[in-house]
Amino acid sequence: MNRKSDEERIYPRLERLLTDLDELLRLRRRLTTDAVAGGAGKYAGFSTFIDAVLPTDGEAEGRIARAIRMHESALRQFRRRELDPANVPPDSLTTLGRCAALDWSTFDALVARDLTWFAEESPLAMLRDNTADPAEVRRSLRVAWERDALDDPTRLETGNE
Repeated sequence: MNRKSDEERIYPRLERLLTDLDELLRLRRRLTTDAVAGGAGKYAGFSTFIDAVLPTDGEAEGRIARAIRMHESALRQFRRRELDPANVPPDSLTTLGRCAALDWSTFDALVARDLTWFAEESPLAMLRDNTADPAEVRRSLRVAWERDALDDPTRLETGNE
């Protein structure tokens, strides 16, 4: 193998990954600094909270979507409350919630509001996959949240999880 060609192929991908992850860090710093997350409970759901706090710039939104391993169009649909959280990978949602400086109870309450809205009030409610049990969705989010907490380097700084 040619080492130069390997580097030429790998480095651009690494740079893009670092740029994507940096976007999440900027979001976290802004929300922690502005204390926006402290008022998260006033939102109708996690999707409306995310819509309010994520950057509106398409490129920044794309970097965040890639960093949380979610398709850009799916993130846009989620922000517009067109995508049920039951149909979003738990790891993507929990990473977004943790990066948005939410604690578990606030995140869980916001997601529960979205799940209820999609089940009862959404124009898309009739299309909802009835096999998606909200309690099971929330349990899978809790597992993902706890797994994410183990990987969170900030817990080592503060001693918190």
